[in-house]
Amino acid sequence: MALQQTGQVQAAVAEYRQALILQPEDARAELNLGIALASLGQDQEVLAHYRRALQIDPGLAEAHYRLGESLEGLGRFQEALSEYQTALRLNPGYTQARDRLSKIR
Repeated sequence: MALQQTGQVQAAVAEYRQALILQPEDARAELNLGIALASLGQDQEVLAHYRRALQIDPGLAEAHYRLGESLEGLGRFQEALSEYQTALRLNPGYTQARDRLSKIR
């Protein structure tokens, strides 16, 4: 995460991929890899990593939110709406999800 926060996104992607080789059931690593790839504009791969994170941990509100963001960016508003709603159901205080939800509506 430190690599990503300092702008070394490619290096962060490599580290997340390595982490997933070592711990393939790490939902947070899948989520973080998706976030890093999103900043590189790799939309289709991003969706796969967010969905994989949710397969591992369906209760990961941030993964639902991030998936919603990606779907919204692709113009898939109904799917995005559903993901934002799920994020809010899991974490009622998730203000970013609430904001995105209200903008879509």
